[in-house]
Amino acid sequence: MKNLVSLFILLGAIGCMTTAGVDGSSVSIYVNEYSIQYRGRVPDNEIVENYDDMVMPYRAEAVDKKGNRFHVGQPQQMGGWFGSDVKRDVMYMCWTDGEFVEFVNKDLTNEMLKGIEKECLLTRYNDAVYYRDFAEYEEKLAQQKQDEADEKERQKQLVLTALVDRCTNFGWKTEDNIASCVKQEAYRDLQIQEQEYKMKLLEQRLIASNTVEEKPFFLEVLNFYVEEAERQENTQLRRDIMMLQADTRSFKSKQNTEAALNALYRNNN
Repeated sequence: MKNLVSLFILLGAIGCMTTAGVDGSSVSIYVNEYSIQYRGRVPDNEIVENYDDMVMPYRAEAVDKKGNRFHVGQPQQMGGWFGSDVKRDVMYMCWTDGEFVEFVNKDLTNEMLKGIEKECLLTRYNDAVYYRDFAEYEEKLAQQKQDEADEKERQKQLVLTALVDRCTNFGWKTEDNIASCVKQEAYRDLQIQEQEYKMKLLEQRLIASNTVEEKPFFLEVLNFYVEEAERQENTQLRRDIMMLQADTRSFKSKQNTEAALNALYRNNN
């Protein structure tokens, strides 16, 4: 009986020291996998030449600006025995060109992390491929910036068009009157939408949310038109108003523009 109990204890201990690899095999929770650049201090870790040959359940790859690739595999998501994170570990290994000190990398400061992200790029995590290389990352980043710029320009045009439509519906016809009306309506919308934004932030604090919503860009647009209309030489604003007045638009089109503006306000609050 004692021998049977001892056997169960032994099997339990062995089970606690292993976990399942991606190929179904048992892997030790004390061993990590590294690419050939690894220059660490733990002799039991394994060198694996190719990312796809790693068997650890948590794997990550990073590439530096020279095109050198580094990968790390760990038995647990948060680094098992040493409590480090596989994504952060591979970035640190890339940043130091293969140097890896188990008890140092988990204490990286925010400044160090920002420095790493400028030199190294996380390209893969488990089976997911984020980027092929820095060139693809920079291409996607440039496209993202262009999309953001296009969206800001769309919002700017939408706000002014809707405000001018609103003012012409009030009966104003001259550029001076419409410019003054645009200022008043922009200020009115700004006050309402800023209050909505403050209420949203308060709701997030009440539910102890750690995420803070970025301030909607249209608040900047509304404030811009308030300030622009206050300037004595608001030439560009008057030119834009003239172009909108010259553009014959149906009542239905104006309704759609106002609806689009309300949707913009609603979706960001």
